[in-house]
Amino acid sequence: MTVDQFLEAIGENPNARIYHGVQLRDLQTYIELGHIASRDELFERGEANFTPFGSDIDDQTKLTCGGDVFANLVDQGIFSVTGKGLPNVYGPITLVFRPAALRNSGATQVTVRRRAIWTSDEAAAEVLDGEGTRALYDERGYARSGEIQIQGGVLQMADLAYVIVNPIELNGRRLIDEVATAFHGTRKSDGSAIGSYTRKFRGNGERVYGQLANWAGNAPEHRGDPAALPPELREWFDALGDWKYGNVPRFADYLSHGTLSRLRNQPGHLVPAVAYDVEYDEPPYDYGDDWLEEIFTLNVDEVSARDEIVTRIERAEFHLEQARLTEDAENRDILLHNAWDEYVSAVEDLNEWIESTKCRILNDRDEMHAAVLGSHDSEASWGMTAWADEYVPIEIPEFDLNDPEPVLIRWADALDYADQAPHI
Repeated sequence: MTVDQFLEAIGENPNARIYHGVQLRDLQTYIELGHIASRDELFERGEANFTPFGSDIDDQTKLTCGGDVFANLVDQGIFSVTGKGLPNVYGPITLVFRPAALRNSGATQVTVRRRAIWTSDEAAAEVLDGEGTRALYDERGYARSGEIQIQGGVLQMADLAYVIVNPIELNGRRLIDEVATAFHGTRKSDGSAIGSYTRKFRGNGERVYGQLANWAGNAPEHRGDPAALPPELREWFDALGDWKYGNVPRFADYLSHGTLSRLRNQPGHLVPAVAYDVEYDEPPYDYGDDWLEEIFTLNVDEVSARDEIVTRIERAEFHLEQARLTEDAENRDILLHNAWDEYVSAVEDLNEWIESTKCRILNDRDEMHAAVLGSHDSEASWGMTAWADEYVPIEIPEFDLNDPEPVLIRWADALDYADQAPHI
């Protein structure tokens, strides 16, 4: 189907997202290129700049889809909610786009499958039309499954909605910091910063993921052999489906080569590729009131950061008033400019705070809905998500020494907007 047909199929759906899992090595290449690269484009840049997959040869020879970009309609990082199943083998970094990003992709066609192109399950590999695509989404607009193949185009990094990063730290280097460094200087098409934040784990997820990442760090030695799993991961491994014998080695192999080696400043080492296998289903997860409260209220750090910024804005307004009333004409202009610079700095930080908080709220909401294959209605959830969905960066007006009144109006807007964020 065409891009327009796909967008028409999902309708005006504010909850629809496109997810692309990636390793740090590949992300750095994407940012350099300015878009998510196809496998063929990555091959041209050399193995040092991407993570080879076990399916690469077949993509080129059997399916001839190496020039296309693949993504999912549901977050493959759902492991973080349940602590069961396998984390996304393609990478600990999830790039999240809204479907409208396809309009800027240059794509000639998109193909939607129920599960994935590479699977032995014919039903899972079924190509869907508009009606079938629409059926992937529940009544509230959240996809239950789905893979999208973007043909003749690429997703632009400037169209990113936000980035989710798994909590990995190696030799004192945090993956979330490396991602932030990689995106330094990269902006969205509207000029705002690209928000990135750490994925939250539930239940045993954090413990199991940490153990898996540590085990993957030694992949060049154990070659991703499940027999080399530590005793504390045996119960987790035994509960997986038959696909585990192919996909667990792939997870370790790709993570070691594509991300952990970069955190170590090493060139990486890829063990022999393993066969691609069918994707897996996750069991639904029940959520409780404590989780909902955590998602739909500001946490202590968010409140503290917001209040500190608001205080800075109020202080800058006070300094501006002092400068306007001063009888020292010689220093008046200097004082006004200093107050203005103080205001600009605070508003820029406020915009970044709102954007990062918005990303956290919306992703936590999406993660919860994906986990329960549904959605949640409450005054708190709708109030918080409405605030996040309606966010528009606060514009900074031109400063006129002879007419500072517009500045005071924008200050009032900034303070009022920040105070709209619900309190704990």
